[in-house]
Amino acid sequence: MTQEELIEQLAEKEHEHWRFWMTLFLNRLEQQPDGSLIIPSERVEVYRKLTQTFYKELQERDKKPYLNAVGELLPIIGKYVGGKLWRNNESLAETLARQLKKEIDVFTIGLHATSLLLWGIVLHLFIDWILQNDWQAQNKSDILHPAAYVHSGLHLLGLLLVFPAWMAGIIAIIHLLIDTRVPLQFWRKIYRQTTTGDVALHVAMWGDQVLHISVLAVAALLVAGLK
Repeated sequence: MTQEELIEQLAEKEHEHWRFWMTLFLNRLEQQPDGSLIIPSERVEVYRKLTQTFYKELQERDKKPYLNAVGELLPIIGKYVGGKLWRNNESLAETLARQLKKEIDVFTIGLHATSLLLWGIVLHLFIDWILQNDWQAQNKSDILHPAAYVHSGLHLLGLLLVFPAWMAGIIAIIHLLIDTRVPLQFWRKIYRQTTTGDVALHVAMWGDQVLHISVLAVAALLVAGLK
């Protein structure tokens, strides 16, 4: 039911109520020979008293006709409100469904990204520590040395097991650049990190690993989000 239909039906019902009360009123008047109607004096006092009495001041028996009249309106209003609630509930259900789908998508992306990151870290640590020999470790910082490309190539092969080829290639190139030690040397310099003594070795080593893993994390989020 539309709002216009509601108003139309309520107006029709109000007219019926008016006809009832007007008929009741006319039947209590005294008709004259010329057709005119006169209100008996005793009725005048009754009507005057009613016009001066608020609903809450009426006796319970006098409230009943008004309650009955409202009772006839409720089914009409209920039909309108029920339809409106149904439409609102349908809209609410659609909104909840979209929100649920969005949350599921976010969860799925997070789960996929976590899986990519976990396996990416496992392969990174295996290749960086198990498959890296002394020749690679001593020479990979020189971007012109074959060792740099052998080492990053091994990482590329491992990354291809987890990431799409295009992302595996990007990560391998970034790995190659990080292993030149230039990015971390620049960072240690501007951030004034320890560069001498025994601690410097740990700072450099863990800084290198954190940077590699951070790259894997960003890559995992990007790939999971694009899927």
